[in-house]
Amino acid sequence: MQKRHIWDIIVRKRLVFLIAAIVVALASALMIPHTHINTDMTRYLPDDSPMKQGIDQMTEEFGEEAVGMGIVRVMFWSLPDSLRTSTKDDLSKIDGISNILYQDGSEEYNRGEKVLYELLCGSQRSQLEIADEISDKYGSRPPEAQPEWNHRRADCAVPCQRCAVES
Repeated sequence: MQKRHIWDIIVRKRLVFLIAAIVVALASALMIPHTHINTDMTRYLPDDSPMKQGIDQMTEEFGEEAVGMGIVRVMFWSLPDSLRTSTKDDLSKIDGISNILYQDGSEEYNRGEKVLYELLCGSQRSQLEIADEISDKYGSRPPEAQPEWNHRRADCAVPCQRCAVES
């Protein structure tokens, strides 16, 4: 009598294994809409936890937006000094932004031609939606793609702040 190995069974019954894998994949796909992700980690804290009590107190004092904030960091390349404050004002008008961290002239937010804005997002919109809106409005020009980018209106695929100044 010959000894059977597991791989022999798998090879001979491959159609059964294939059908089983397809059934499991379909069942998993059908369950996607019923999957809920809890992003509020405070639900796992007991009510008498000092952390939970502190979060509750902060919510009472400053509202829901102060607790559930996310941050979207936006960096601009080659943004003239004259447009840095107005760009901050434009970004603050985006729906879902509750505050912007930026200090004109600060080494923390201004490094040569690079400018960093930290946008505090409330709970109305996801960070991804806000980032997509910013990308749609200002475009995306990573330094790797254009290391020595000399900006000209004719080269600008997306209307940007620099084009507004040149017009």
